[in-house]
Amino acid sequence: MACVECPTGSVCLERGITVQAMQADTGYWRVSNASVSYYQCLTKDACVGGGCAANRVGPLCAVCRDGYRQDTNAQSCSICPSHNDAIGGSIGFTIVIIAALLIVFYAMWHSDGKLVPKHDAFKKVKPFTMEDRIPPNYTYNFKLILGYLQVATSLLSLVDIPWPTYFTTFIH
Repeated sequence: MACVECPTGSVCLERGITVQAMQADTGYWRVSNASVSYYQCLTKDACVGGGCAANRVGPLCAVCRDGYRQDTNAQSCSICPSHNDAIGGSIGFTIVIIAALLIVFYAMWHSDGKLVPKHDAFKKVKPFTMEDRIPPNYTYNFKLILGYLQVATSLLSLVDIPWPTYFTTFIH
């Protein structure tokens, strides 16, 4: 067996190392020990020392383990909040939103035109008349319908969706 150069993403610590003994470099992942293909992880911290970082699983170590979630600010996986914490947070957030809306409505109700002067709408806005009516543009409407039908028919060939039979009958 002839020696070959170590693939990008692998760590070859000694000469003559076998494929099974090679490890993935930090930031790289491979499917199995028999594979010579190394893939760059989505984030460098997700793949560490030939395996996935703590609480990470799956291809490219891109998924958090069950019971964990990915933090929005960091790339690490942290434990999910308990059910009671989630419910408490949702109720607290809802109370804050309702309180803010009540404050806004209270301020508007008691403003008596101080914040925003009131105007007569009929003096500022001209009422709609029949002379203002624009005749329908049938060419524009036809283009819209044609574009919709093109997208709808192309979906049948591009996406494998179990469409209802009446829809496929209509399209064909």
